[in-house]
Amino acid sequence: MKKISFLTCLLALGLFVFSCGDDDDVDIDPVVVISAPMDGSTVAAGDTILFGFSVTDDIGLQTITLSGSLGLSETITTFDTETSHAVNGSIALDPATPAGDQTIIVTAEDTGGNTGSATTTITVQ
Repeated sequence: MKKISFLTCLLALGLFVFSCGDDDDVDIDPVVVISAPMDGSTVAAGDTILFGFSVTDDIGLQTITLSGSLGLSETITTFDTETSHAVNGSIALDPATPAGDQTIIVTAEDTGGNTGSATTTITVQ
């Protein structure tokens, strides 16, 4: 009887150790943060607005795409480091930018095919 209990405990311990294995293989979505312009900001057509964002990832960035209703269409494939990138600059709005809500979208894809994105909305007067 003691041999069965010992073997049962050994098996349970083995299952516990196996299930608590290394989680380094967990692949998460890239984290995208838009720092400027602030969501809900109001600007005038023709203004130059500050634009900033950062992206981090656990395994490696593949692409960062800028898009939205302001006509942004750019793909970035060269990064500050393999797992992070930041941009701080400005966007000159066309004087003919339509009044109303306009969006800026930053989408990142990592080498594992996972995606993350952030959107900010500004109001053009």
